[in-house]
Amino acid sequence: ERATMFSKAMHFWFHSDKDAAHSGMMRSAKVLKDQHSRTLEELAKKGYRITFTGHSLGAGTAAILATQMKESLPFSRAYCYATPACMTERLARKAAPFVTTVIFDDDVIPRASTHTL
Repeated sequence: ERATMFSKAMHFWFHSDKDAAHSGMMRSAKVLKDQHSRTLEELAKKGYRITFTGHSLGAGTAAILATQMKESLPFSRAYCYATPACMTERLARKAAPFVTTVIFDDDVIPRASTHTL
């Protein structure tokens, strides 16, 4: 009940029913993926290393996008700054090897979640 007060979750299409992400950031990541996946995949084939990055809501979107694109861009990474809680713990653990989050000092937004509110 508390979870639905603060964010509505949407399931990832390629993970199990237990893996979900914030619906707004998920929609943004999907739009970016739909618009740019072909170009990113072509660049990766040419030897470019793909890195996603963002701050705050953009960081959540970058983390989700990196997770969505991992199958087609296996060597991609994401560097996210002040990332809000945007995915389930289970999915965050899966993303940990390729998503790095940086939090400044005692910034409250990245630490806010349904468990801490």
